[in-house]
Amino acid sequence: MTDTSPSGPISLNVRTLEGQTHSIDIPLSHTVLQLKDHLATLLSVPSPRQRLIFRGRVMADDKPLTEYSLEDGHTLHLVTRPADAPTNNHNGMQNIRKFIHTHTPQHPVPAFC
Repeated sequence: MTDTSPSGPISLNVRTLEGQTHSIDIPLSHTVLQLKDHLATLLSVPSPRQRLIFRGRVMADDKPLTEYSLEDGHTLHLVTRPADAPTNNHNGMQNIRKFIHTHTPQHPVPAFC
């Protein structure tokens, strides 16, 4: 039986968009980034290109696995970003802010009553 205490290993399934499922054992005390590093070795996909999703939520690199209430046998979904995609999770929001800033009038628009 697997020790599922906060520091004990847990067995997780990782499903890719190609339909492949990989089983891995990893301590719950690890962070999401450490899990991605393990997957990088296993799947030859660099960590920055990986996006892990569990129960509809994108898993944050700096969060410990314990934050996601993972249990033995749970399945994570792996989405692999294209090589030319931004690697920072916040790049998308920064690009949106930049777009809004550059496309917003610098002078106040008069309000019509």
